[in-house]
Amino acid sequence: MRYLNEQYRQAFAFLRGPLAVYLKNTAITFAVIALVFYGTCLFLPNVRDSLLSYIQNIVDSAAIATEAGGFSALRILENNLRAAAARVRPDRVVVMPAGLSPFKQSTAAPGSARVEMCACFRALEAEGAVPALCVSGWEVEQAALGRKNYSVLTLEKLARENPGDELYLAIGSDMLLSFDGWCRWEDILKLARLVVTSRNVGDAPELHAKAKQMDPTGARILFAQVEALPMASSNLRARLAAGEACENELPALVRRVIRREGLYRADRGESGNHESETGKGACARPVE
Repeated sequence: MRYLNEQYRQAFAFLRGPLAVYLKNTAITFAVIALVFYGTCLFLPNVRDSLLSYIQNIVDSAAIATEAGGFSALRILENNLRAAAARVRPDRVVVMPAGLSPFKQSTAAPGSARVEMCACFRALEAEGAVPALCVSGWEVEQAALGRKNYSVLTLEKLARENPGDELYLAIGSDMLLSFDGWCRWEDILKLARLVVTSRNVGDAPELHAKAKQMDPTGARILFAQVEALPMASSNLRARLAAGEACENELPALVRRVIRREGLYRADRGESGNHESETGKGACARPVE
């Protein structure tokens, strides 16, 4: 009994002493932080806006899932990236939007805006879906300088910067079917292994036949199956041109850039699909 009394006495002494002081100091610290934050928001609006923007970006990068069963564009794009990464397990992923594809006449979004929107992919790294990921604006910079914008040139650059590393190029199944129309496609297969992401099981025979035609050994073209989702970029562009916000399909970061730049508006004539041009003529035509 004497032992229990001693234990109770020590416990109450701790509650009245060190713990009480700790809780008091913690409360004071939080009060000071709250006052500083309030004063900053009140008297330094520029700092306030920067801080709120930083917090919003953190929230946006984590906002992958959407409500009411909607499919976010990030999830659609992450499907391909996630499947390709799972297939080859790279040490690093580079997301690089094209400055202007040789297979397209034009693009509605300026290069700088597309680089900014690609920042939403960093959420995949944060959740562990892909390894270290970076967004590169190199191809956009090359296009701005009036230089040709071919994948083989990008791969040559990456090979110079990463000597001895194995390179992989992730492409969609539709791109594989016209791959022999790409500029120096044989050199691309020497520089990197292709990872072809396919959403339709039914197109497998055609894809494998095309791959065997270009790569008889089967060592340079790999396949990764991805989940088919009911959404396409052309549908999103059409809905945006019609004035829809597409809140369930687009991350907040992407929506902000679209609103700020006034992209994909019908009154600017930018709602077209910009269909790809196939054939070897696309290889020979430089980017204007």
